[in-house]
Amino acid sequence: MKKVRIALAGIGAMGKIYAEMIYNGKIDRAKLTAVCARSAASREWAKRELPGVRTAESLEDLFAEPDDFDAVVIALPHKVHCESALRAFSLGKHVLCEKPISADFGEAIRMQKAAEKAGVKYGVIFQKRTFECYQKIKELLGRKAVGRIVRASFTSSQYYRTPWYHSSGAWRSSWTGEGGGALMNQAQHPLDIFQWLMGMPQELYAKISFGKYNNFLVEDEAHLLMNYESGLHSDFFFTTGEGVPQSRFEIVGTKGKLLLEDERLTLYTHEDIMEYGKRVHVNSREELKIINRRISVKQTQNAYERVLENFICSVLDDEPLLVSGDEGINSLILTNAAYLSAYKNRPVTLPPPVEEYDAFLQEMMAKEYEKKNGE
Repeated sequence: MKKVRIALAGIGAMGKIYAEMIYNGKIDRAKLTAVCARSAASREWAKRELPGVRTAESLEDLFAEPDDFDAVVIALPHKVHCESALRAFSLGKHVLCEKPISADFGEAIRMQKAAEKAGVKYGVIFQKRTFECYQKIKELLGRKAVGRIVRASFTSSQYYRTPWYHSSGAWRSSWTGEGGGALMNQAQHPLDIFQWLMGMPQELYAKISFGKYNNFLVEDEAHLLMNYESGLHSDFFFTTGEGVPQSRFEIVGTKGKLLLEDERLTLYTHEDIMEYGKRVHVNSREELKIINRRISVKQTQNAYERVLENFICSVLDDEPLLVSGDEGINSLILTNAAYLSAYKNRPVTLPPPVEEYDAFLQEMMAKEYEKKNGE
C-alpha cells in the first residue's frame, strides 16, 4: 500500500500531537519520516519518542534532504509559515499548514501562488470544519431551511487567556512575534467557520480594544461589523478577557432562524415573514405560527485525525481538501481588514490594500519596540 511520507516542521504543543498521530499509525497511508525540532528539548523528545525518524535542527537541515518525504505538515509559529511553505513548494512537496497560514495576507497570497505554480496539494488545518454542529448548519443553509439570510450574529467568550499565557512565549500576543493578538490567534477558527457559513463580506468596520485586559499593544477583544452585497448585515464579537465561557451563533432568515449556543442547535421556522406581512391584517405576529425544534448533533471526536486523513486522501486519491489554501486565507483577510479598520477608524473594503496593511504592521511593531525598550 502506497503511503505519503511526512516531514513535520515544528515539535511544539500541536506538533507533538501530529507527530504521535502519524508515527503511531492513527493516520492511514501516512508515514512520519522526518521532523524539524529547533529547540534542544524538542530534539530530545523526538529522538526518544520517534525512533527511526530523521531529526533536523533547522528548516535548512530539514529541506537539505528532500528525498525522504513527499509532504510537509507545518506546525511552527505562523511568522515562519510562509518561509516553510515556499521552501516546500519549491521542492514540489505537498503542504498542510497550521492556522493562521501567515501573519499577513500579502504573504498568504505568495504562498497560494507558489502552490499553484508547483501543482501540489495545499491545505490548512481548520479542524472545526469537521464539527457536526457546523456541518448541520451548512446543510440547513444549503437547503434554505430559514429562507433568505438577513442577519447573522456571533459572540464568543470561550477563549479566556491569563497574563501568564500571554507571557509564556516571547512571540505570543505581540505584533513582532505573532502579527496580532486574539483575532490572529484564538479567533481564527471562529472566523473561518463564520465566513464558511456566511460567505465573505464586501465591507468591514471594526472596533478593537488593544490591551483592554492586558499590558500589551495587541488586541484581547474585538467587535466586527460586516456588510454584504446581498444586503446581509452581520456582527462578530470575540473576547479573551471574560470569566464566563459562552459561544452564541444566531443566523436569521426570512423563514426562521438557527441558534447555536455552545453545541446546542435549535431551528426556528415560520412562513416567509415578507409574505406574512402582505397577507395579514393585524399589528404584529398574532397569526404567525413559529415552530422550534432542537437539532440533535453529536460531539465531534478525532477532528485532527480527520483533517490529516483528508490531506492524505487528497494527495493519493485527489479527494477535495477540507480547507484549501485559497479558502484558508479568508480568516486572515478578515483579521487584517479588522486591524486596519480599527486603526483608521473607518470601514474597509475587502480585501484591504496589501501595501497599506504592511505599513500599518511596521508602525505597530515599531511602537511595540519603543514601548518595550522604554520600560
